[in-house]
Amino acid sequence: MENPAIKVRRQINYWRPVLQKTVTYREVELNEAVKIRRRQISVKHYYWVPLTADLADTEAYLLPLDDPDCNTRRDWQNYRERYQILSGAAVKKSRTTYGLSGREMAAIIGISHSSLSEIENELVLQSDEQDSLLRLAQNRLAFAALVRVRRASLTEAFDETRYRAILAKVQV
Repeated sequence: MENPAIKVRRQINYWRPVLQKTVTYREVELNEAVKIRRRQISVKHYYWVPLTADLADTEAYLLPLDDPDCNTRRDWQNYRERYQILSGAAVKKSRTTYGLSGREMAAIIGISHSSLSEIENELVLQSDEQDSLLRLAQNRLAFAALVRVRRASLTEAFDETRYRAILAKVQV
C-alpha cells in the first residue's frame, strides 16, 4: 500500500557490514511536524525504507544510514531560518571579525567557552536570549557597550590588562 504523503526520492544500494550483504533501500521524503523550543515547525525529513517493506509501514523507516543526523540538522536549519536565529558560521564570523578568542567572546556573552564552541559548530541550538546577545556582536557600538557593561565580570575572568585589550578590539 502506498502513502500519498510519502515521496520516493531515489533507490540506494548500501553495504550492511553486520549483514555482510548489500541491501536496497528507497529514500523517501516525508513532511513532518517537529517541536523545537516549544515551537512547532513542519520540515521535510528523509528516511530509508527497505525495498521489500511496505511504504505505509512506518516501523520500517530508518534514518539515512550514511547520515543519521540529517533530519536533526534540517530541523535546526529550518528553525534558524524561520525564527532568524544566527547560524554557527555567522556567530564565528562576528567573533573573528573582532579578533576575539572563543574564551573572550564567551565571557562577554556570559556563556561557557564550550557552549560557544558548540554553537559555532552547530552542535547545539542557542537559546533566544543567547542569540540576542550574539546579535549584539554584529553592531560594533552595541557590542562595545556590552563589553563596557560587563567590565566587572571580564576583569574577574581575565584581568584589567586583558579587559582593556578586549575593549580596544571591539571599539570603533
